[in-house]
Amino acid sequence: MLEEAAQVWAKAQVVFEAPSWEGEPPARALVEQVATVPDCHSGLVTLLSSPNQLVVAHALQALELMRSPVLAELPDELCDRRQKVTFQCGSFRNSMDLGGYARQVRGPRYLTEHDLSLSHTQHGSVAYFGLIDVRTQAEVPSARMSDTPQVIRLLALHASA
Repeated sequence: MLEEAAQVWAKAQVVFEAPSWEGEPPARALVEQVATVPDCHSGLVTLLSSPNQLVVAHALQALELMRSPVLAELPDELCDRRQKVTFQCGSFRNSMDLGGYARQVRGPRYLTEHDLSLSHTQHGSVAYFGLIDVRTQAEVPSARMSDTPQVIRLLALHASA
């Protein structure tokens, strides 16, 4: 399955960010399919060293859907690659270099509850909660919080305390 996926990814012109629908587009459908097969994990990691930037970008997408811990430790060589990749979501297209995408995937999205602390402020009768990356003391953007199951556990721990 992974070999077929790599062939389709190598021929793709863009990397689709939106979910597939009834198998279309095929490259995105294969990303989603491969991400459901744990036995494909090591093969996806191997594809990260492919010379084809589209193969690498799709492999990164699949590893991201798998919530692979490998993403937190992507090699600098990958994050320094300058080949252009075009991403499409609906009718919008955006091009960026492969290394930039790898750095984005490697980013704070994969923080664990040990890397986070809860901040709390009160304005009148409304309480606001936020998350702080304890390593950088930076606030974790809420868009990333929704993708992180560890955040839910952290909030539950603080709520029960």
